[in-house]
Amino acid sequence: DEGALRAQAARLREFVEARPELAPDEVAWSLVSTRAALEHRAVALGTGGAGLVTGLDSIARGTAAADVVEGVGPIGDEAVFVFPGQGAQWVGMGVELAGVFPVFREALEECGRALSGFVEWDLLE
Repeated sequence: DEGALRAQAARLREFVEARPELAPDEVAWSLVSTRAALEHRAVALGTGGAGLVTGLDSIARGTAAADVVEGVGPIGDEAVFVFPGQGAQWVGMGVELAGVFPVFREALEECGRALSGFVEWDLLE
């Protein structure tokens, strides 16, 4: 529940503060790959250990912060789509990248095939 989320964030904050040598990306990977997917969730965004500690503190206190995202989601094996980055940096960026980098194009085409039963796919055509 929400209380457990806040308590876990406080414990993680204490753990990270006591170990400044930990890299935030390694902590994040460990949390994502070894923890159970629970209903109440939160993400602390930032760079460096100080940003991680600040975000965890906001989660633990239950205070709104620009570098924290919280939510409640279902527990299960449903598909999740993640679109990294800040959004569309410029129109046609993905098509341009696909034209320059064959590996990027292959990945887009593979996604298109995998999603073809669910979405209309004509990005590269």
